[in-house]
Amino acid sequence: MKRVLVVDDDPDILDSLMMLLETRYAVTPAEDGDVALELLGQQTFDAVVLDLMMPVLDGTRVLQEMRQRGHTLPVILISAHRDLDRQEERHRELGAFASLRKPFNIQELEKQLEQALGPSSGPGGPRGPQGTGNSLRTGTSPAPVTPVTGGEKSRSARHWRPAVPSGKDMPPAS
Repeated sequence: MKRVLVVDDDPDILDSLMMLLETRYAVTPAEDGDVALELLGQQTFDAVVLDLMMPVLDGTRVLQEMRQRGHTLPVILISAHRDLDRQEERHRELGAFASLRKPFNIQELEKQLEQALGPSSGPGGPRGPQGTGNSLRTGTSPAPVTPVTGGEKSRSARHWRPAVPSGKDMPPAS
């Protein structure tokens, strides 16, 4: 099973992404950039999902540090920042595989992970900025991951679901 490091300072988003991705990947959470870099030094991962806007050590700096330390694995950036498109050139230079604007559709993230980790990520590495010269993929989607408010104040991702159900999430017709 492919190993994915998910980095986000929002505990609810981190838990949500873990729950949604753990059916297909071995997911390890990191609540900030320092923890992410520490984990990257201790363990082997196949990809990273990295939030850009974090306190202390933001995602761009984490990506820079990763590359300086020789980590070449694919990184999918996630951010609610409205200037994400303006930063595309910088992220491409740093070797980001793709970027997604929050809120995003979990299927789009899964698609990007599949492309980053799929058959094209053989000996030459993943297809993308460092592989075949493809441009950085930026995606948005009409079906964002949003919180489901409940009475319980738990960090459990069970309280999260896609805001707009996909076909597989739709209840049976009555």
